[in-house]
Amino acid sequence: MPNTAKPLALIDFTGKSHHITKKIREERAETEITMGDHKFFASMAIKKNPDAHLKWLELTEFFVDHDIKFVTTSDNDIIEMFCFAYSEYIELLEHRRAIKAIVPPAEEKISEISTELEQYFGSSEIKGVMSKINFLLTVQGDLVLDKAINAKIELMLKLSDRLFLNPLSKIRSIPSRKAKEADPNKELFGD
Repeated sequence: MPNTAKPLALIDFTGKSHHITKKIREERAETEITMGDHKFFASMAIKKNPDAHLKWLELTEFFVDHDIKFVTTSDNDIIEMFCFAYSEYIELLEHRRAIKAIVPPAEEKISEISTELEQYFGSSEIKGVMSKINFLLTVQGDLVLDKAINAKIELMLKLSDRLFLNPLSKIRSIPSRKAKEADPNKELFGD
């Protein structure tokens, strides 16, 4: 079973260009579609989010420095989605660390704190806040947070496929070869 065709840029990048003929190289060059250039621009939303902006700079620098021709300015939106997903993933991990660091106080201390807070906010609001804190400290709260983290990881994996950040997605991006056109004069004149 033959290997899947690789994009010309990937072949040139790996230095194994001697494995394809000039004719195949020309056919692929004609069929491969490229849009945009490597002059990436970050939106204001990316610039305002420090984690997303750092990831943006890292990715765009990688694409430009390695002359990755698969990803161009036409992919700005996908790069932004990836960066925001990464930022939200980091934020969820920080929430998990903060929740793990919480040491529940003794029961008498909780009742003392809640009576003081009831004077300012009211008993129904304090009961709601306390139930949310208790939920976060349970295994069920930890599972909900894990589910959100896993959803972000899954989203980043899908977007990394779209951005050709993994080798398999780079290989899948090759268009199939053109079907050879039948020569209409072959039947009339032979060879």
